Amino acid sequence: MYPYDNYIIENANIVLPDRVLNHGNIWIKYGEIKEISHNYISGNIPRYQASGEFLLPGFIDLHSDAIEKEIDPRPNTNFPYDMSLLEMDKKLAANGITTIFHGVAFAESDFIYRSNQNALDLSYSIKQMKPILNVRTYVHCRFEITNLKAVGMIENLLNKKNIDLLSFMDHTPGQGQYKDVTSWVIESPMAGRGQISLPNAEDLNRLLQQRTMVQDEVAEKVEYLIQICHKNNVIMASHDDDQSERIEWLKKNLITIAEFPMNMETIQKAKEMEIFTCIGAPNVFRGQSRNGNLSGREAIEMGYGDILCSDYAPSTLLYAVFLLSEKKIATIEEAVKMITLNPAKAVGLNDTIGSIEIGKNADFVLVNTKQPIPRIHKTFVRGKEIFSTCIN
Repeated sequence: MYPYDNYIIENANIVLPDRVLNHGNIWIKYGEIKEISHNYISGNIPRYQASGEFLLPGFIDLHSDAIEKEIDPRPNTNFPYDMSLLEMDKKLAANGITTIFHGVAFAESDFIYRSNQNALDLSYSIKQMKPILNVRTYVHCRFEITNLKAVGMIENLLNKKNIDLLSFMDHTPGQGQYKDVTSWVIESPMAGRGQISLPNAEDLNRLLQQRTMVQDEVAEKVEYLIQICHKNNVIMASHDDDQSERIEWLKKNLITIAEFPMNMETIQKAKEMEIFTCIGAPNVFRGQSRNGNLSGREAIEMGYGDILCSDYAPSTLLYAVFLLSEKKIATIEEAVKMITLNPAKAVGLNDTIGSIEIGKNADFVLVNTKQPIPRIHKTFVRGKEIFSTCIN
């Protein structure tokens, strides 16, 4: 147990933005980083020996749907939001995540849990629970653009400062993630999570008609929400972009994050236009996309991709980073920035978190690499230890 207000960690391999400080020492005072040094830090201050463990900045996860699985682990088996958020908070800390943007999906009909009312209730529950959660917690509102009934709800949440990041997504078959109707039926969350049986022909036609009938209204409502976001200084993202023209549209509308670009052409265009790109850590760790789209590992190897996010598997952030380093696709400091400083910059939090620098908040993770698989030993938020486990 650490004294929360004043202590020193010694003999850590500290991952700084531009290098690793081997056998370094760091002084934490009142939740902030006071000093970083290769030399002994003097003073009658409590000390902890890191014994050569890596000290990384706390992980920042901009896109995670894991809370949905916590609330809805099996069909027709829902748990209360407050309990689910508390349990997810513990799991996030155990995975080194010190800042989370919970995905709250306004996407009716994709699977049973996802509904406008559930999304609204979860948004309010996150706001209510935030003061007692250990991990810094934000709302990432995911808006299915054909779900026009949600526009008023999202506008209200934006005006109440209840949304911290808004992403636009379109899962209509024929573009983006689902290139045709067949892939949509087989690969969509409806089938993948086992929430409902595969739709029959009549249900399929009805679902498709619901989405195609509103296309004329979609552009107008999207433009409306973009203006509301600008008014409230809310960062915006786009989901599953598959064309260069789409990236140009993002730039025009000051949408600064492209989540999961579908192909090399699109991610290259995003880099050219200085738009942050998010790649799924599960994709990088596994070496391939679940849907056969862009390989995140290949994109990074070619110099593209700024941010790794957990998508549906918080544990993969740590493993993806060390895998990139082990395979010499990126240096450890460059890989670490993809889950720390780069996401912090993308959402305007880099003045206080995202890197181990003097004056910033003491959000960091001790990682033991003496075994074949890296293991998180301890996690801290503002200098307070929020997770610890035994390392043999």
